[in-house]
Amino acid sequence: MEDGNENLLTRVFTVTTTREKIISLSDYLNDNNIDFDKVDMEAADLCKTDINTISAMLEYGAKLIERTATKPCEADKARQFKNMIKKLKKKIQP
Repeated sequence: MEDGNENLLTRVFTVTTTREKIISLSDYLNDNNIDFDKVDMEAADLCKTDINTISAMLEYGAKLIERTATKPCEADKARQFKNMIKKLKKKIQP
């Protein structure tokens, strides 16, 4: 990178370790002029429109399952979908 002619590559990955090792890794990257960013992947990263769209799809799926399920274990999927809808809606409510 010193001469500006090197090809730059980007990789995205997660690291799971102790806080101390994460700090050591950050220090190593900084000492070697390696650019890095913290990436948070949470449901909060989805916009309200996305969450509403997912909720609508789950609701449609739940209704379809309720109409077509022939076994209790199949019908239980509708309940699971509805519970997931409730969790998603809590994410978008202030």
